[in-house]
Amino acid sequence: LMFCGKSSGEYGPDFDHLKYPKDLSVLTSKNNTPNQNESWEHLYCKLSNDFLVISGSKKRLRVFDLNRNGQPIHSYCSTFPIRCIDIDTNSNLIACGITGMDRNTGAEQALIVFHKIEKNIVTSEPEFLPPTTITLPYRDPINTLQFSNDGLYLSCSTALESRFLIISLRKIDEPRLVMKSLRSIDTSLESEGITDTKLFPGNPNLMCVTSTAFNSPPIVINTKIQCIDGVQTVAQPTMLIRLDELGSKIHKCEISPRNDSIAFLDRNGSVYIMFAPTMMDNEKRRIVLVDMVSNAYRAHESAALRFSFDGHKLYVLDRKGMLYVEDFSYGLPQGHEVTKCKQIN
Repeated sequence: LMFCGKSSGEYGPDFDHLKYPKDLSVLTSKNNTPNQNESWEHLYCKLSNDFLVISGSKKRLRVFDLNRNGQPIHSYCSTFPIRCIDIDTNSNLIACGITGMDRNTGAEQALIVFHKIEKNIVTSEPEFLPPTTITLPYRDPINTLQFSNDGLYLSCSTALESRFLIISLRKIDEPRLVMKSLRSIDTSLESEGITDTKLFPGNPNLMCVTSTAFNSPPIVINTKIQCIDGVQTVAQPTMLIRLDELGSKIHKCEISPRNDSIAFLDRNGSVYIMFAPTMMDNEKRRIVLVDMVSNAYRAHESAALRFSFDGHKLYVLDRKGMLYVEDFSYGLPQGHEVTKCKQIN
């Protein structure tokens, strides 16, 4: 346990030693006055190397410093409810997906708010610049946001029309749409549309998209974003792999840092790994069932997946608080403590 706290803003090394920060202004945005009794519900959280970012009800976003025992250092109150968040690994940028409203027409509009973080030259403490907002050319609400491993791209998907996009952040002050596509639309009550989008580490030409919708198994695509030329050009991706074996109820995917494997989690809690050395050679592709964790009716309740930096271990944390560690370099196949995965394909 690095630190813990409450939605009211108290934090500490454990729940018996909680305190409010000395500067109460970090618990509220500049538009509000600090109120220690005002509580809000945590809904989403993301980690970078330096910060924990939490958003939730009452349109709140709060940032905690991992290097200072979890001290809250920034708070932001959005004009509209925050639907999803992400922070890049290097702790330079926070993205929030919101659904705004056009002042003139009253029509809904999909917006992404960027919070840029810079270090003070003198004190080296993080400083949060005024947020900037971009508008997507769709009214469809944003469902997921994912930074690429290097923070140069942001992949996102929309909720109703199952669109998935990539935004280039190479010029942070001029984000631009570089790829767009869509999956088949499922309007049934069980459908969640696109549930996850992940760009491959170090290779933005490859991307994995998962869905919980009719006839929408996980796919791996060639984004073609490094082939486009001209300011106005938007890439049209092509599909490389369609994983019908895994079904159409996948909640999460996680790509190995080695770029040769993808972990998948489906609605009933099954954890799969697809091994494909090149992602292009179907002959060498293998899919195995690794473990079973707690099931989840909706994607936001599903387990979290993360590979270790060397790609040898897969960590899975489910909604019941159970942590699973799958170590693929633990021993030889004949070892008595080593269990075989069930091969699917």
